[in-house]
Formats: sequence, C-alpha cells, structure tokens
Amino acid sequence: MESEKEIYKRDGFIVLRDFFTESETKDILDSANLLFNVPEKRDSYMKYYETVNGVRTLARIEKFYDFEPKIMNLVNMKIRPTLSNLEGWTMTLFKDKLNWKLPGGGAFKPHQDFEAYDDFPPKYYTTVAVFADECTIENGCLEMVRNGDKEGVLKNTNGCINDDIVASFNWEPVLVKPGDMVIFNALVPHRSGKNMSDSTRRIFYFTFNKLSEGIHYFDYFKKKREVMPPDIDRDPNKKYNTVNKYNLANPID
Repeated sequence: MESEKEIYKRDGFIVLRDFFTESETKDILDSANLLFNVPEKRDSYMKYYETVNGVRTLARIEKFYDFEPKIMNLVNMKIRPTLSNLEGWTMTLFKDKLNWKLPGGGAFKPHQDFEAYDDFPPKYYTTVAVFADECTIENGCLEMVRNGDKEGVLKNTNGCINDDIVASFNWEPVLVKPGDMVIFNALVPHRSGKNMSDSTRRIFYFTFNKLSEGIHYFDYFKKKREVMPPDIDRDPNKKYNTVNKYNLANPID
C-alpha cells in the first residue's frame, strides 16, 4: 500500500480525509464566519471583491494569519508540521487567503500557482487547502490534474494555461467536506467553476515555501498591497490593472 508521501510525490497533490478533529473543524468554521464579518481596515488584513450580477460581492480576505488566533494555532500546531513531514523539509508560511465564492461567485481559470510567486526567491511552494463548506461540482469545487506538475511551467497567457493544453488534460473534481485537507504543490494545474448553488463555498489556502529559502510573508503582502491593493487602500484617482500575477486567474476586480 502506498504511503501518503508516495501518493503526494506521484500525483502532486493529496486529499487527507477527516484530517481535523470535530473541535478543530468548528474552529475553522468560526474563523470563516468571523473573517466574513470583520470591517475593512486600512493597512491591515486585505478584503477583495468581485462583481456578481452588477453587485459588488465579497470574494476573498488575505493576510489574516496574525489577526485570527484560532487560525494561527492550527497553522503552527497541526498544518505546518504535517506539511513539513510530508515534504521532508521545514516549511514556512508564504501567504494566506480565504476565498468565499458566494452564490453566483465566479470561476477560477486553469492555472499554476507558481506563476504568481516567481518574482520572489523561493523555487518551491506548496499550498494547503482547508474547507469550511462541502465542495461540490455545483458550487465550484477545485479541479486538479493528477501528475500535471511533472510538466513544469506550462505555456500560458497572463498566467492562465493555454486552451489547447487545458483541453488535453483530465480534470478531476476534488470533492471534499469540512474536516478534510488537500495539499498540492505550485505546479499542479487547477481550476474551479462558478458557484451555481445557493450556498457558500469557503476555502482557506495557506501557501508555504521551504524555510531554507527564506521568510517572505511580509515582503509578499507589501508588494501585493502596492500592485493590487484592497478596495479600502485604493487611491480613488488611480486606475488599477487587475490583470496581473497578484490577481492570477480569479474573478476579483
């Protein structure tokens, strides 16, 4: 029987069912609810929006790791140690985000995460996905390409994988529920569809790099706030180009 390390190395991603305890799963849910309701705040955590049927709709929050203690505890005490063991080297947090994908929320185009981080020194990144809702095809679950990371950086346009390559892949829906966890490296092709249901599809994403390649968490968010600031930090007299690597393949505007 294959070990988790062998499955992860072979496929580029792994689904860990019932990874979190009932209490930990409740903490994840509580954190998702808290972060939804916190007011926008300048030079702090970063809330982003998309336009759904003409309405400005909350889509994401980033940089909340040091704001929400329940998340900080889960990352430090359970997520990061598990990931470091799976990878075989010590990992450090590079960035954090929570995508809400509310009813009607837009699709995320086929992409590889590495393209969004390649102006920073690390050469290897891994993302951990943690779920506050059941993810189904109807509400826009993740879809991944098994073993697709072995192709390296794929041909793309503005970070979105070219259509002919997309069509050649076997896209597998990742059907998960709260308590599960998915780990995938930054070269795994992935996408997700529009939320066609009447409920939320909330996923936390924690991206890590090797500690040996440095700590870049604050540098990343400093750069992102310059290039792609949240609404509350935007200069009303300035026009922002939202087609950039800090807004890769997603519907945020």
